[in-house]
Amino acid sequence: MKFHDLMDIPYNQDTGCIDKIYLESKLTKTPEDVLQQLYHEHGRNFDFQSQYKEIDISEITWELQELQAEELLRISYYHEFSPWFEGVLKRPESFKTRGWDCIDTRQEIREFWSQYNTWLTSPIVFDNSVYSIGLKYHLVEGHTRVALLKGLIQNGVLSKETKHKVWIGTAKIQ
Repeated sequence: MKFHDLMDIPYNQDTGCIDKIYLESKLTKTPEDVLQQLYHEHGRNFDFQSQYKEIDISEITWELQELQAEELLRISYYHEFSPWFEGVLKRPESFKTRGWDCIDTRQEIREFWSQYNTWLTSPIVFDNSVYSIGLKYHLVEGHTRVALLKGLIQNGVLSKETKHKVWIGTAKIQ
């Protein structure tokens, strides 16, 4: 199944979200978190379709790994998301006066960052065996989270040695 095949799956007309039960039946080895964040919520998204339409998603293996922040700072992401990424990156500039309130309006997000110095939900990345634009990893979903991490490091709130969990998609070896 290729990413563009997601456009043929039944979806909710109001939300645009793809039927999760159908996804689970077709992508049985895909973790729930990846199904939810990537395929269910963003499978019909134009930007995602334009980038990933030819990727065979049934041939991706997923692993939750812990990466050092320094490595996550070198990750590529879709150029069209740059304005959003750069805006979020600036949020921690007010950390000294606002504390964790500067990163998000949602209390559960602020509390998790405050307690664990990381994100509540792990972002999704492809390694260069799935999607290669010259770097080891490409950010697929989680631009806000990774931009926050980068901003928190730039503003001295977190160290680049901190570790953070991410879902890494790798092409299955043929």
